[in-house]
Amino acid sequence: MTAAEPKYKEVHIVDDNDVDTYIAQHLLEEIGVASKISISTNGAQALEYLKTLGNQQPDVIFLDIRMPIMGGFEFLEHYSEFLQGKTTCPVIYMLTSSSDPFDVDKAMAYPMVKKYFSKPISRQIIFGII
Repeated sequence: MTAAEPKYKEVHIVDDNDVDTYIAQHLLEEIGVASKISISTNGAQALEYLKTLGNQQPDVIFLDIRMPIMGGFEFLEHYSEFLQGKTTCPVIYMLTSSSDPFDVDKAMAYPMVKKYFSKPISRQIIFGII
């Protein structure tokens, strides 16, 4: 895969931690995974942004659990409702500092959540996805 031929049209990062967001964005850009990388700092902001896209949703969303205003689980509830009847459904990867088995089980109960990763993101995680 080259930077001229990214696998994904858009990857969206939802995380309130500036350092984690920077690392994720930098690695995704360096590897050339997507034509566009967009960022939201909480679930409410992400939901607002994603609603503006209509049927042209990102291919992948990296989602944190614990964020101010609207956390990852609340986002998943609202986003699931929004996606009903849509033709596209992004793959969501949980990327969080929580290793609580309850959080893992709860996240994996959502059909759109493909996998649960511990922060920080790494090249190994990205290459495992692409």
